[in-house]
Amino acid sequence: MVKNGEPLCAAGYFRLTPNGHRFALISNLTLEKTIWPLFGAVEEFLIEGRYGTAVREATVRLEHRIRHVSGAATRIHGDKLLREMILKAPAAQKFPDKSLQLIEARYRRFFSFVRNEFAHKLMNTDLATAINLIARCASLYNTLGTSLGYPRDEDLSKQVYENPT
Repeated sequence: MVKNGEPLCAAGYFRLTPNGHRFALISNLTLEKTIWPLFGAVEEFLIEGRYGTAVREATVRLEHRIRHVSGAATRIHGDKLLREMILKAPAAQKFPDKSLQLIEARYRRFFSFVRNEFAHKLMNTDLATAINLIARCASLYNTLGTSLGYPRDEDLSKQVYENPT
């Protein structure tokens, strides 16, 4: 039914605003994802439809966390930062070199194809792609505490981001 150009809701139901509809969709898409450590940091961007900004924020927070746990200098970036993260990892001695190389390669691929693209360009993307990229970012964040043995910070969204430059 429509009254004055506005759809009416059936008894027992409610009508969502566009942002409410987007939030419900985001909540449904993220039920099975591992993005929850990052969700608080990117939630508003996702609801506003600023998906590229959400991905960028997630990657910035991952990079900041890598710097923080590894004690890397702010002048170190890219491959050098990731190498230092691996070399300083508390659990590094527990792994064969090949395993560490695989872990490092995972980070390198993400930084090369996602972090760098979203950090240096205004990237547009859709909701599904953004959720998947943020989930991958959160997985790498979780690897810092699980596989690499760095101290865990369960909720990255609570961290205060300070620009490292």
